[in-house]
Amino acid sequence: MYANDGIALGHRRLSIIELSDLGAQPMVSSNQRYVMTYNGEVYNFKELRATLEKEGCRFRGHSDSEVVLEAYARWGSDAFSRFNGMYALAVWDSAKKKLTLARDRFGIKPLYYYHDGKRLIFASEIKAILTAIGHTPPLCKHGLVEYLHYGITHGKHTLFEKIHKLEAGHFLDIDHTVIETNADLSAATAFWSLDKITKHNPSRTEAVSVVRQKLEEAVQRHLIADVPVGLFLSGGLDSTTICALASNASDRKLQTWSVEFESQSANSELERAREVAKRYETDHHELSLNFNNLKEVIEQLSTAHDQPFADAANVPLYLMTQALGGETKVVLQGDGGDEIFGGYSRYRLLQYRQLWRLLSPLTALTARLPAHSRTSQRIHRMLSALSTGDNALSRARLLTEEVSAHSVQQLLRPEIAAQLGQYDPYIRYRALSAAVDAQSASQAMLWTDTKILLPDQFLEKVDRSTMANSIEVRVPMLDNELTDYVMGLPASMKLAGSSKSLLREAAADLLPESVTEGRKLGFGVPYAEWLSGPLASFTKERILAKNGLLSDLFSEQQLETLLQDNVQQKGFRGFMLYKALMLAVWSEQHNVRMC
Repeated sequence: MYANDGIALGHRRLSIIELSDLGAQPMVSSNQRYVMTYNGEVYNFKELRATLEKEGCRFRGHSDSEVVLEAYARWGSDAFSRFNGMYALAVWDSAKKKLTLARDRFGIKPLYYYHDGKRLIFASEIKAILTAIGHTPPLCKHGLVEYLHYGITHGKHTLFEKIHKLEAGHFLDIDHTVIETNADLSAATAFWSLDKITKHNPSRTEAVSVVRQKLEEAVQRHLIADVPVGLFLSGGLDSTTICALASNASDRKLQTWSVEFESQSANSELERAREVAKRYETDHHELSLNFNNLKEVIEQLSTAHDQPFADAANVPLYLMTQALGGETKVVLQGDGGDEIFGGYSRYRLLQYRQLWRLLSPLTALTARLPAHSRTSQRIHRMLSALSTGDNALSRARLLTEEVSAHSVQQLLRPEIAAQLGQYDPYIRYRALSAAVDAQSASQAMLWTDTKILLPDQFLEKVDRSTMANSIEVRVPMLDNELTDYVMGLPASMKLAGSSKSLLREAAADLLPESVTEGRKLGFGVPYAEWLSGPLASFTKERILAKNGLLSDLFSEQQLETLLQDNVQQKGFRGFMLYKALMLAVWSEQHNVRMC
């Protein structure tokens, strides 16, 4: 703890680098002016330290935290763009009475803040803010609209009024005089944005060579730790590439874990993972897990996220890290590979955007396809998204199971629908249009995913479900130098040939044929089946609860129809039902009501 002159800072540490007290926080700078609390890892700290030492800076310990603090003391906010890593930090300038908050470019680490005109409270978890203010803020209606469409909130929004996320790649300077007013604190400054990407078009041979070099350097950087580093090995392209490079770069045996869930044995990648582990002689472990305690896990994850979060892929990740039993602190994972190297089919579909627009009259026909078929619903949604002339709407609809806004509005009570109708669920996509619309449709989607899908969904899922079990996940595919290069390449180069062909070619000599030629199996979380199976009574009890938030928001008849449709597999209502369940669990935990 640090408390002085109107500021209080606290830190609870998961020690990874510099395990002694010389790495403890809150940390005071060598000139005694700045105090910092910081969460994350900056992987290029040794290079930054060497630069600072040449400028006369002297260090007490060997932590990256001390380098981050002294870099800010020397370079101010210019330091943020120099940090290659994941971080959320707060620095107090005792001379100017100014607080600075900052978050890494992709939002790997979380940072929230609350301002009520009297005080500013910030934390890496919302629960800390709720504890500090002593009450539950009102429901944020804009955040609710986004959640009902996507199962997450976007940008600065949360489900709590006055509690905001600091956006990825931004910093916020807060003068002490501003805290004591009702001034809007949401205007943070971007230190990294899409317009900073340098576009280049090298030969494919050169691109493959540079990608390989930057992959090797990225993985080597992400291995820096004073504790053992492991890897979640799925047997897919991304994790196998990291496994190969990490094994070659490390002077100690790499620990790897693969998981098989009882209900997913048909799509098991264990054999492929075993082959990779054997090839690189890792200390390999296989975990056999099940979904027997789903009710407890869902409630635990609601507590971990502090908000309703409807990406059910956090369930297996939570169970995996829980099964490690606290013996490991740091694990590498392949997140970011699909968004950076073009792994999703929608990127290829968008290459033919003009053709899809010619087929737009077919949307009227596909809307009449059988409502009970998930495939027919998907066809209608995809064709509707690809054929519209509204670029922002197209990109948004490609990233939700909801066919249109009507699928959300029909559930709401009429008076609630009228209240929420003033909020645009696509506003985040529209805000990004100025930065991406000049690009090809595929490039625009690739870049948009790094600004929305990664920070607001995938990286939030990874951080909350793993840190809840005190495990730090590192994502080498989102290394600054690697992403600077790959994001600047033409989409056509990344999308030529097979999925993530550029990555496949760059790592070709490292990968067994089963990985380079094998079909991507993936891991489909069967949440719709859970809701009509082991979670059926739990789901019905929660979403039909009297005097709860859902009874304020939704028509009871529509909720009952939603339950029945999921059981009868009529349409695909599983996603909406899962969103409703998570909203009900969260609102019950926090006693949230519609005001």
